[in-house]
Amino acid sequence: MQAGKNRYFFVEALVFALVIFSALGIYSHDAEDTADDLHLTSLTGSIELATRDSMDVFGLQDFDVGAIADLQLSVSHIDPFACVNCATAIGGIILNGEVVITNLIDQQGRLGRVEGSLNFTHLVTYSTSNFIQEEQVNFQWVAGEISSSWALTVKHNPPRWLPEYDLNTIFIETEQGLEARSGPELLIKTPTENRRIIHACLPDSFLCRNSAADAVIVATYTANPDLVGVEDLIQWGEAELSVYTPTNSSIDTVFQVISFGDLVTNDYGYLPSSSWSINNVSSYTLDDNTTMLSPLSSWFNSLDMTSLEFAIGGEKLVWISGPSGNVYNLVDVDGDLRMGLIVY
Repeated sequence: MQAGKNRYFFVEALVFALVIFSALGIYSHDAEDTADDLHLTSLTGSIELATRDSMDVFGLQDFDVGAIADLQLSVSHIDPFACVNCATAIGGIILNGEVVITNLIDQQGRLGRVEGSLNFTHLVTYSTSNFIQEEQVNFQWVAGEISSSWALTVKHNPPRWLPEYDLNTIFIETEQGLEARSGPELLIKTPTENRRIIHACLPDSFLCRNSAADAVIVATYTANPDLVGVEDLIQWGEAELSVYTPTNSSIDTVFQVISFGDLVTNDYGYLPSSSWSINNVSSYTLDDNTTMLSPLSSWFNSLDMTSLEFAIGGEKLVWISGPSGNVYNLVDVDGDLRMGLIVY
């Protein structure tokens, strides 16, 4: 069980984390917020890992489907005024805590468990109120020999608009609670003003129904959330790469979500630090298609937050490997960075 070495591990971890851990949405930036507004403060509950993808997210490729992940995550919100080196308004959320996975059955039929710690930060910067120009996601999952660490930057051009949503327009009101109109089944119950219980099914869990859901998550809200500051954001800088001869090596991390073409001559790319050491560089053409990813939007909206959405596409893909990790760039036709990914 070596996490990160399976060719699908990162992509599954990214989607699963964005859906369940990443604040389950984008965070409001509204000057008219009042002290009575409620903010997410914790996520607890359990998820039956009923699909192969959901098991592989936690590096459990050698175990049978059906393990149970118990979440105990606390939530801190980013103080928009505490980032000294940020050029624009900032918002976001930090989740950290324990994930315990039980009912693990290996190929010899033996029963086991895994305890891990999760730290997840999702930052957004705004051009104006309700328009996001950049998102940054940092993920760390450590459970003994199983670990994963990566950082993702998405640049929106034009900026992404965040319209106001109302739960009653997105979900259907029933006797049991609010139900999803489309996608995997999901049911929201609100026993109190500051508590929401979400019964949800994972993608491709075909036999799941919200009456016997894969996941039961309790979201707790408060009018006085814990505020934390950030020192700085990842600053991507253009790097001259023409001195490196391209090599046609396998880049499994991005195979599943990006359709790329021929190997081309290296010219330039983007690095998260000017001191980043480089071993190899390869550049590839991209096709003309742009793929929009908005994983499990109903899960996001169930917490009264806007779902994450980003475009996969551009003019070229640049892969930069080094002793500190692998860097991936999606560069548009104007030569600007659209997406930057670091896998440590």
